[in-house]
Amino acid sequence: MVRAKNKRDDLAEWRKISEKEDDARKQKEMLKIAAFRQWEQTWNKHAPKADADVSHRAPADPETWHAANITTDDKTGRIRMNYTGTPYAIHQNLTRAQSSIATQIRSEHVGLNAYLYRRKVPGVDEPRCQCGYPSQNAKHMVMVCPQWAQGRGEVLRKARNRTFEAMMDSPEDVVHITKWIQGEGYIEQFRLTREVEVLRKARNRTFEAMMDSPEDVARITRWIQIEGYIEQFRLTREVETIVEERGQAKE
Repeated sequence: MVRAKNKRDDLAEWRKISEKEDDARKQKEMLKIAAFRQWEQTWNKHAPKADADVSHRAPADPETWHAANITTDDKTGRIRMNYTGTPYAIHQNLTRAQSSIATQIRSEHVGLNAYLYRRKVPGVDEPRCQCGYPSQNAKHMVMVCPQWAQGRGEVLRKARNRTFEAMMDSPEDVVHITKWIQGEGYIEQFRLTREVEVLRKARNRTFEAMMDSPEDVARITRWIQIEGYIEQFRLTREVETIVEERGQAKE
């Protein structure tokens, strides 16, 4: 009885969101618009303050940064969503891993000392880069840090823009930068995705074939466990890490 009531409530909510649209494609679009508006309201509550700490990149200002465009069709009166001139275009030609890299680099929420120090991660006592630069941030690593020198010259030669900010707003430049970072394994959490992608391309394998290969399955399951993509196995990752650390301590 409770399930039936919940189903009725869900259907009523769906009809409200879809605004009585009958076409399934249009209903999905209305759902995306509703989700976007809910996100926008939440984001606006966290708009950057005038006296915010400027030692790192501030959150995007909702007054000037738009994740999507909501318009009304003059002829039909229907609400429409498009992504022209929005960050969505940057991710269209990226793999899932490259899209994640782009998001982390653009937002500065990436495993570099400047961010880790700001978030008070244990063991990170200063924002300084190992090369001596005061702040190990995304711009420093992409543009000048000697630790990421391998392959940088080719990326910069291919770039359509010259400043870091302009490059990270260019879909074409972001493709080159994220491929370079993933290919060189500069961000630890994406190193295994590089191996899986190389393996898939080298063998021209389908997903089904990979799942029938013991070697491929070992790589894929290890990657899923390390990244913690499946919640029920996240604790096994932590336990394995503790066991490895204790083993090293005994040695």
